[in-house]
Amino acid sequence: MRNNLPVLLLTLFFGVPLYSQISTSIVTADSGQLQLKISNDSGKTITAYICSLQETVAPAGRTVPASGERTMDSIASYGFKPVLPGETRIAATSPDAHAKFELLAAIFEDGTTFGNPEMTAKIVSHRTHVLDALRAILPVLEKSKDQDFTTDTFQQQLSSARDEALQKITDPTAAAVLKGEYAALFRGIKLEARRSTGLQEHLQYQQDVVKGMQEREQALARSKPSLAQASQ
Repeated sequence: MRNNLPVLLLTLFFGVPLYSQISTSIVTADSGQLQLKISNDSGKTITAYICSLQETVAPAGRTVPASGERTMDSIASYGFKPVLPGETRIAATSPDAHAKFELLAAIFEDGTTFGNPEMTAKIVSHRTHVLDALRAILPVLEKSKDQDFTTDTFQQQLSSARDEALQKITDPTAAAVLKGEYAALFRGIKLEARRSTGLQEHLQYQQDVVKGMQEREQALARSKPSLAQASQ
């Protein structure tokens, strides 16, 4: 007879049966890299997760082994796509054949969580900081989106707004997040300046930036209440 007590205890602690939500596997790729794969076994999309990596030796080209956590968040970060139901994703890799991986926590699209509550709270905290940063940047972008600014003028205005906002922030983590959001914005402006052939294209880019920021802000605002409640 199967002993369901461990699963029951985990279910009571985490709020969901862990075996039915996300499964993990560690495999060796053809390249020799060790990979942590996560499989979304639930019927809900994973919007963020945290995994850890602990290497035993420093691979070639590095002086120290990698150690720490890796957070991927499709709402708060750039370039990360959510993990859809039934999808398997490579979450971390290492050339160290004896590296240790662990999936620490995840958040689903409906705000429910998986794993360590402290790790979930880290995701929530970061999302809160990003939301605050976007709300500081959006008014500046709104003012500039329909004006005839050159790229240099646009960046100067944003830099001034960033510096003014940073003077009012006492939390170093919040300040770092705000700097990161502005840095990503500046990188996008520089790339657009290389491609743009005229003022109209530049203005369209500014409008697209505002729209993209608004969509991220709205997604974060929707996620915040349910996530904050789930992490308590």
